[in-house]
Amino acid sequence: MKTVFSLLICLFSLSFFFGCGETDPPAETIVPRQSSMVPIPSLDIKYYPTGWVRLTDSDVEELLTFKFRDDLWQTKDPELLEKYFEAEVLKTHGDTPHVRFYIEYRRNKVSTPEIGLAFARTVYFLWPNEHNKKFVDEVIKNLPEYEDHADFEGGRTKKGTIEDLKERHVALLEKHGDIPEVQIVIDFEMKVRDNQPLTIDELFAYRQALFKLEPDRILNRLFLEAYLQAKANGQPLESVDERKILEEWRKDQEE
Repeated sequence: MKTVFSLLICLFSLSFFFGCGETDPPAETIVPRQSSMVPIPSLDIKYYPTGWVRLTDSDVEELLTFKFRDDLWQTKDPELLEKYFEAEVLKTHGDTPHVRFYIEYRRNKVSTPEIGLAFARTVYFLWPNEHNKKFVDEVIKNLPEYEDHADFEGGRTKKGTIEDLKERHVALLEKHGDIPEVQIVIDFEMKVRDNQPLTIDELFAYRQALFKLEPDRILNRLFLEAYLQAKANGQPLESVDERKILEEWRKDQEE
């Protein structure tokens, strides 16, 4: 009976993946991870989306002591089925950071492209097979393009329409309220649209404000950290090459 239920759990797990669009879900099965050449994915995620709930030690202890009931396979409670699946994954692969992250992702209903890619790579690491490798490739292929209102390409800037800026202003006000950072961002992007001259101090202030408003976007953090590191090293802010940072980020996503 437990074998039948294990098959049910495997089928259930295939359908439990959110935010992947048309990408096929990972192929997850309750079997020990075999030795392979799959690199250990990095879980150096500094900024989780608002509302992300971390797995606690007490959560892990509860799953490790979860008891299988002979009549559990008859339940129609998806939460109970999911709890059984989590317990089996934890018992099979052990209490590791990647297993915890895997369970957290399945439990949470919020994500970012960075976290989604880390999840795909974690699935491939725990269950190394061709299907999951294809899943990683598809997630990388479908990563959204980074749109930067201060993207200086060849000395030029990308411009939006006045209607675009008005909509963005309203959206930022609704989300964050009438705070100084919202005005800094909109004023900067208005200057970009109007081809007005911009100073490096204005760009630095924009990066600071944008990071406070949108900390979940990894490039917002990378840009700001580069400027802060330059200041700490006594280097001019002009020494920061944003295009190089963007190119390195894109290359990292493809590895």
